[in-house]
Amino acid sequence: MTRVFAWLCAVMVLAAMGVNGALMLISPPLWLRLPQWLHGNARFTAGAASTFGRSLTIRLLGGVCLAFVLIIVGDLLLPAR
Repeated sequence: MTRVFAWLCAVMVLAAMGVNGALMLISPPLWLRLPQWLHGNARFTAGAASTFGRSLTIRLLGGVCLAFVLIIVGDLLLPAR
């Protein structure tokens, strides 16, 4: 039972990170319009995506999130060598 709960939590966290990372890459203003509980941004405001530097920072962070999710999922799904 504990294992099932742990896997369910892991899938939910990876799905949330994947969605957030994809939205951060595609459109930082769209990501900033998500509900607070979903994207959990502490330092970014709606005006943050209006400047090039902040928008680039959001996109880079989204790429890091997606890379992390892909590495974890790839490690779980691909057989060990």
